[in-house]
Amino acid sequence: MTTKFRQAALGFIALGLFAGATAASASTLCTPPPAGGGATGGTQQFSGLGTASDGLATGTASPGLASAFVSAASGDSATANSEYNFCVAGPIGQVVTVDVYGSTIASASASLVGAAQAIATVYAAGHLISCAAAGTAAACPASLTTSFQVVSDTAINVSLAAGATTYSYAPTASATADPYIAVDPTTPDAAAYSIIVSPGVSNTPVPLPASTWLLLGGLGGLGAMVRRRAG
Repeated sequence: MTTKFRQAALGFIALGLFAGATAASASTLCTPPPAGGGATGGTQQFSGLGTASDGLATGTASPGLASAFVSAASGDSATANSEYNFCVAGPIGQVVTVDVYGSTIASASASLVGAAQAIATVYAAGHLISCAAAGTAAACPASLTTSFQVVSDTAINVSLAAGATTYSYAPTASATADPYIAVDPTTPDAAAYSIIVSPGVSNTPVPLPASTWLLLGGLGGLGAMVRRRAG
């Protein structure tokens, strides 16, 4: 075998290996199926995405959103659930860390002798974000988050649930689950990936509450003070 022939053969082998590696890690666009869900509002029920209401209790299931609200009602309740898929588009078969910002909000209020309760949950890839409030005046924060790893180009189901119930003396209760999913910036080559969600789902950031920004600012100031003392 001549030197030129060997060089040409090795070149073709290298080209084949490169093409195979490129095909294995080429970007692709995920195509998650449409979202689904259901809702109840008092005695009213709605199967699929939509709103159910009896005038005092309302449950709403939208793409990527579940909410329930009960106002000025004794012994009334509302529920909603919404399911959709997301996947990480980019190099195929890679482990990617994603952040799920819960944006789960639950609040309950009533007179001193009344009671109400509300709960909102976000469930994805075995991870649960839950926010519950109960009593005469209670609420939980909206800035609950979690992070976990998924494989790119793989569909991941997200289940949202919201429920609100009131007991006597015209209390109010509300719950909302509306998560935002993003690629964690610590993922290697994070800019090569993007989040694709089911059609109609709005995957947009939710502003943090003012109290959260104050907390983050305080932690940043504390960190700077510690570094100055260490220096």
